Amino acid sequence: MKGLYYNVAKITDICDEFKFCVNRDAEIVSEGKVNLIVSANRQSSQLVDENGDTLVVYGWVTYNNKMNPLEEILNDFREILKNEEPFGKLKFDSGNFIIYLLIKETEYIVTDPWGFAAHYARFDNKKIDQIAPSPAFIKEGASVNKLCESILNKKNHLFGDLTLYNEILRLSPGFVYEIDKEKKSCYFNYANNTKNSLEDAMDAFSANYGFGNNKERSILPISGGLDSRFILGVHEFSYGYTFGPRDTGDRPVARNFREYFDYYDEFSFKELTYEQKVKDYSSIIFDGISQKPFAELLVVYRKLKNCFPEADFFYDGYLGDVLLRGTYFNHTSFKGNFQKIFVSSIYKNFTPEKVLKQRYAQLSSEEFSLLLHQYNSLDVIQNLAIPDTHKFLLFEMLYGRGARYIVNGGTIMASQFYTVVQPFFQNKGMFDYLFQQSAKEMLNWAKVKAVFKCLPKSLSIKTYSGYSPLWPAFVNRPVMLGNKTLSKLGIIKGSQSYDDELKDVEWREMKD
Repeated sequence: MKGLYYNVAKITDICDEFKFCVNRDAEIVSEGKVNLIVSANRQSSQLVDENGDTLVVYGWVTYNNKMNPLEEILNDFREILKNEEPFGKLKFDSGNFIIYLLIKETEYIVTDPWGFAAHYARFDNKKIDQIAPSPAFIKEGASVNKLCESILNKKNHLFGDLTLYNEILRLSPGFVYEIDKEKKSCYFNYANNTKNSLEDAMDAFSANYGFGNNKERSILPISGGLDSRFILGVHEFSYGYTFGPRDTGDRPVARNFREYFDYYDEFSFKELTYEQKVKDYSSIIFDGISQKPFAELLVVYRKLKNCFPEADFFYDGYLGDVLLRGTYFNHTSFKGNFQKIFVSSIYKNFTPEKVLKQRYAQLSSEEFSLLLHQYNSLDVIQNLAIPDTHKFLLFEMLYGRGARYIVNGGTIMASQFYTVVQPFFQNKGMFDYLFQQSAKEMLNWAKVKAVFKCLPKSLSIKTYSGYSPLWPAFVNRPVMLGNKTLSKLGIIKGSQSYDDELKDVEWREMKD
């Protein structure tokens, strides 16, 4: 598995297994206790200066509006340590990374702000002993947490930084860790109170993240919803694709946008070949993290990389619906569906405990107490001067369903083949603009029409749920709910998705 490995043995075996199971070329970059498994022929990501101070990056980072300025990051880090200043002075803008630093014989780890390059640490006496991109590589002799095991069976993901194993935790996003001490510090400001205009946000959203003019190397999964077409409206892509049933769900809508791409592919999950070794490897990637990973996506990404080998940058609409339409305030009960139309019942008298209880209704009282403890103990969120609604959203984004589950597909699995870009979060200008909405505005889709009026009109055709981003929200919400309800009842086809196809997927042992 690609990633950063600290104090982990048998790295060659780990790399060879990855290459065999996923059929991707890779190489090992070594520096002291640290090894990176990265794509072959990748640009250098390490720096050792004349004093022996070291910086190693897995992934990509923009810092002070520059792409991977390793020397500047190292110098700023040293200055902060020298002057005993807070790590909040670091100038990380965005990225998908984990960084290792060795400064005057003291080791540090820096995680990206959103948990995109998720890594896990094994602790010994509350100090970091090992780090890897999956607990599978550092779990030898670790004990299983039975409560977490029960939660995984019910929700298919955990929360906070918990894993299945008592001795292993996810490294918190947006933190600096001092490896040989029980010490970590948040460096990232999630609650920027500086107001910016829609025009400024759209200009920021169209930034190229320091990759240069990369149309010929970029690929976009285009769906029948809003988030991916929003990205399509401000970035150019040579490659695009859509999967699912031919005549329902995403594909009938998404193929209307094929003219935006030089090369476009649409396909059914039933058309692909599924090797058992790929499914087995997905269990390694998500060992202790997810009981039933969406392993089929590894097959999809391998197919696409083979079809479009020039594509290196993978753009994804990760949680755009949360920022644009407040979907994490919703839950799936009958009452929850009713509230999607009459949204005032959600934001009036809102309490995090009530909404967490609704969203995690399957949990027992003991399991829910653990969830609530995780929520209340996160000072990095609780100490922010933002409403409870937004503290709840940040929790679900960073420590709940977002970074502990949704990130697994279009980020973790995609990153085994591509450099992954998540524009709604890796562009602080657009994130700040959308996150500064009130819960009422999010649930009333206040910014949806304004944003799509800035894009070509052809991108505002109806979604697979039957509504248009240019229609009033009070029309769109009941149309969407009615369409999905009729689809589930089999009365119409519109919202049927790839879920039905996955039931027919057969994983097979392949002969060499």
